[in-house]
Amino acid sequence: MFIAKPEMIDLWVANLFVGLVVAVVTSILTVHLALRRFRQEKLWEKRAGAYERLIEALYHSKAFFNAHMEATMRYQDVPEDREAELQERSAEAHQEIEKAADISAFLLCSEATERVNQYRKDGQTASETTDWDTYLQRKREITDRCLQDMISIAKKDLKTDVGPKNIIKSLSFFRLRG
Repeated sequence: MFIAKPEMIDLWVANLFVGLVVAVVTSILTVHLALRRFRQEKLWEKRAGAYERLIEALYHSKAFFNAHMEATMRYQDVPEDREAELQERSAEAHQEIEKAADISAFLLCSEATERVNQYRKDGQTASETTDWDTYLQRKREITDRCLQDMISIAKKDLKTDVGPKNIIKSLSFFRLRG
């Protein structure tokens, strides 16, 4: 029969204690990091949704101007059913753009916020004309530029433009040390 010496019991208790402390600290750290990542992912999803709604609103706004410009070039009116649909989507788009301008500082990057505010300002300037054709053309150009800019800003802000070159650049072991 094996009888443990007091020194061995002390060593065994110390090892057990150290193991428990390491396990508890590791568990707490793991939970903390997992929760932080979860919050970051949820925030990313909300930001992506905000960009998506804004870009879609700009698209619908542009569709309104495109349809009216095409009809004007053909010396025709937009059909009534299409006009009603365009009006409804354009009104919703306008509300979404206004909403984005008001709350963009919370979810969108500062560059996006500045771009939305510039779009609103440019739109007000374009609305000062009394000529329908000029108005349509200006608003379409302003909207198209903002749409393209917002797509670029969103890709950069959300880091979705991930190709092989960008992946290699992001890996630190591929960077040359000087």
